[in-house]
Amino acid sequence: MLPLRELTHRSERSSKLPPVIFALSTSQEIALATMGGIFIVFSVISAFVLPTKSPNFPGKHMPIYLVLCVVLFLAMMATVLVFGKEKKEAEGEPAVAAATASTGDAANGKTVFTANGCGACHVLADADAAGAVGPNLDETKSAADVIVDRVTNGKGTMPAFAGKLTDEQIQDVAAYIASVA
Repeated sequence: MLPLRELTHRSERSSKLPPVIFALSTSQEIALATMGGIFIVFSVISAFVLPTKSPNFPGKHMPIYLVLCVVLFLAMMATVLVFGKEKKEAEGEPAVAAATASTGDAANGKTVFTANGCGACHVLADADAAGAVGPNLDETKSAADVIVDRVTNGKGTMPAFAGKLTDEQIQDVAAYIASVA
């Protein structure tokens, strides 16, 4: 994913959408929202506007109306199937090819891991941690640089620890997890 600055710059050149909307949305989200909006507008018009205009609605136009309903429904389902797939980066596969080793102390990392409640979310056998929210660290086998990034910046439901832990503590946790996982 591109940084916000690059997305904003790119959107100013190639799109008439406001930069904030473009930066916070993907083309997939825009396609889903557009198709959903069309389906909702059609449903509202069908339910509230057309019956008041014509008391016999849909009357003799029932086949056309049914075909239109089915086509819109299938278009919505196709849109969800095509654009609704979430692309996730696997935890164990860093985006960068070359992984750097952590300069931290694994023994101190275990202390930081347990003292900061990491085991409440993550599973890590060496720390007797059995959390159920975050990824199982015994299975991810992430490189130290990926762990440093996740602990520093967070991702998904994981909070960022940049202001809560020192850089040395983050390096220690990364060294610990990389060595035992």
